[in-house]
Amino acid sequence: MMKWSYHMKIGRKLICAHIFSGGMTGAMGFIGIPNLRNVAGPPANMDSVDFEGLMYIKEANGDLLHGLRAEKNLRRRGRASGGPAGFLRQADRESKTGV
Repeated sequence: MMKWSYHMKIGRKLICAHIFSGGMTGAMGFIGIPNLRNVAGPPANMDSVDFEGLMYIKEANGDLLHGLRAEKNLRRRGRASGGPAGFLRQADRESKTGV
């Protein structure tokens, strides 16, 4: 099927590849430049776009970050108070005093 390309010299293969890529670039430019008017046209009405889903994702990301920070702080407190047993004693004291 493509046996003709096996017998071509490397110089001709490179020239053909450059011509092909130049043609593709020209075709994309020929199509893309007139369509830039659509991109730079009047702004769309942003009130009609529903961002509720994005707001839920942002809120979930914030909740996740708060949970990770709380976990990291609990681990730090556990090490500072003498390991997990010390942390549990400290947490028990805090729960009794209402702190």
